[in-house]
Amino acid sequence: MLPRRPKDYDEGDGERRMKKEVKVWRGVAHYRTCMKRMALQRERGARTMNDLYLLEDIVNDVRFICDLPVALRLDICQVLGYELHGPGHRVCKQGSKAFSFIIIFAGSVKCTYHQLGMQEDKTWIIPAGKWFGDKVLEDWNYTWEFSVDTNEKTELLTLTRRDYEKVLKIKKTPELQERVSFLKGIERFKNLPRQSLLRLANVLSHRIYSKNRSTSTLQNILVTCNLMCYQVHRQKSDVLPS
Repeated sequence: MLPRRPKDYDEGDGERRMKKEVKVWRGVAHYRTCMKRMALQRERGARTMNDLYLLEDIVNDVRFICDLPVALRLDICQVLGYELHGPGHRVCKQGSKAFSFIIIFAGSVKCTYHQLGMQEDKTWIIPAGKWFGDKVLEDWNYTWEFSVDTNEKTELLTLTRRDYEKVLKIKKTPELQERVSFLKGIERFKNLPRQSLLRLANVLSHRIYSKNRSTSTLQNILVTCNLMCYQVHRQKSDVLPS
């Protein structure tokens, strides 16, 4: 059985008074939200390091970003777009080409999926703190699978695939895709996130060794592979102190 949630109010003399510690906590949370909003409203190139550390708190549990090392998460925060819309604004239309991955900073959006032959559309709400369109970061030809409209006054953060790959310094080539496929087939790498595989494949080099090459060379190859694997795993656990 889960413990009961502490009450936010004291009740006495027929009045409900908010507890002092709750007032303080809400005040701090509101202040941090306002500071994040100010950072987002600045031009992307004008955001300071303090701004970026504030914004990193928004993306540190977002798919495709949370597994990145802190330095790259901060770079992502530098290129985030910011949009403010009133209720009823059409964010994207089902079937149209998608260009941005979207995080809901505040407010909420209503998603609508229309299936041919069905009289009623399927609808659902995505609240603040969630995201949608993550497939944009993997597929240049991805089209929206559903329409999205703001459900209320809503603030959105956008990340284009071009900016995402520029931060990761990834140049997509057939050779790189072949390396990623090769790495996926290795037991030690198969569970790594795609962006980790892309970064690893990006630094691999191709060499050919003759038959009966000395064991010292082979040992160097194995040591290099182990160091690369260790580095990727270290990056996955790289976090800032609270």
